[in-house]
Amino acid sequence: MSSRDKSKLIKAHMQKINKEIEDTNAVDTESHFDFWLSRIAQADNSNDLKLADEGYRNLVYLALKNKKYEKADQFMNDYKSRFNEVDTDWQYRYSIQLYSNSPRYFLDNPDKLISFLYPLTKSNDDNEKEKASHILLSYISIFENIFIVKDKMNEDTSIFNKFINSILPLSSDISDRLKDRLLLFLKLVNHDINFEEYHEIIDQNMQQLDDVLSKSINDENLKILVIGEPQIRIDDIYQIAKLYGFNMKNLDLYTEYDKIKNLDITRFKNTNKYCGIIVGPIPHNVKGMNYDSFLAKTLSEAENEYPYWKKCITEAGEFKITRNSFDNALRDIKLNLEGSLV
Repeated sequence: MSSRDKSKLIKAHMQKINKEIEDTNAVDTESHFDFWLSRIAQADNSNDLKLADEGYRNLVYLALKNKKYEKADQFMNDYKSRFNEVDTDWQYRYSIQLYSNSPRYFLDNPDKLISFLYPLTKSNDDNEKEKASHILLSYISIFENIFIVKDKMNEDTSIFNKFINSILPLSSDISDRLKDRLLLFLKLVNHDINFEEYHEIIDQNMQQLDDVLSKSINDENLKILVIGEPQIRIDDIYQIAKLYGFNMKNLDLYTEYDKIKNLDITRFKNTNKYCGIIVGPIPHNVKGMNYDSFLAKTLSEAENEYPYWKKCITEAGEFKITRNSFDNALRDIKLNLEGSLV
C-alpha cells in the first residue's frame, strides 16, 4: 500500500472517529439539558427559586458551550419571563456572549455592551466581574487585529476611540486589568506607541499573569475538599487533579464512611481554607439521615456562605464520582478560580 493510500485510510478513519465523537457529544448534551430541565421542574413543584436559578444558569452555560445559540436564547428568554424581577450577575455575563453575535458587534454598538456591563459594576460578586473581564479582554485582542488592518489600509479608525471612551468609565469597576488594557489599547489607537511596543507590554503582562496563576495552582495551601464514595481509585483522583495543576497535598479526601460520618459540613462555612468543594454520594445513612441530601441542602442554603462547590453528576445525570464526573467538577472549580469565559 502506498503512503498516499495509507494517508487516505487514516484520514477516513479519523473522520469516522470525529463523527462518532460529535454524535456522542450531541447525545451527552441533550441528556445534560434533560437533567437540568428536570431540576427546574422539581424546583417548580417545591417553589425553590434558588434551584430554578441554578437550573437555568446551567442550561444557558451548556448551550453556549456547545454553540447552541438558539437554545441559549430560548433558555434565557424563559428565565427572564419567569424571573422578571430578579437581576442576576450571570445573566448579564452570559448575555454579553449570547447577544453579541460576534465580538465585532460591540465594537459597532458599545452602548449595547454598556447595558450589560453597568449592572455588573454594581455587583458585589468579584468572581462574576473577573469572568466578564476575561470575555472583554478576549474581544479586545480581536479588536486589535481589526485596528491594525484598518490602520495599515489608511481606513477610518474612529470607531475604536468611540468604543474605548464608552467602556473606559465602567472598566475600573469591573477589573483594574481591563482598565489598564483599554488604556494601553487607546495608546495604540492614538499612535502613542507602535504595534511592536504594544505587544511587548502585553507579553510582559501576560507572563506576570501566568506566574500568578501558576503560583496559586501549585500552592500547597490551596485546598479542594472531596466528599463521597468514589467509583474510581484514589490514584485516579490524584491523576485527574494532576492534569489541572493540582497535587496530592491540594486535596482533602473524605471518601471513606468512617471519615464521613463525623464530618461537620458547617465548619466549612465562611472559610478561606478551600477554593472548592466536590460532593459525591454517601452510601449510608449517617446519624439517621440521608447525608448526601443533607450535604447538598446545607451547601445550597442562601444564608450559608460556603466556598464554590460542585456535585459530581455523570453524563447520564447520575449522582456518582466517576472519572468523567470528577474531571468535570474539578475543571469547573479551576475555571472558577481563574475566571472562565463561560
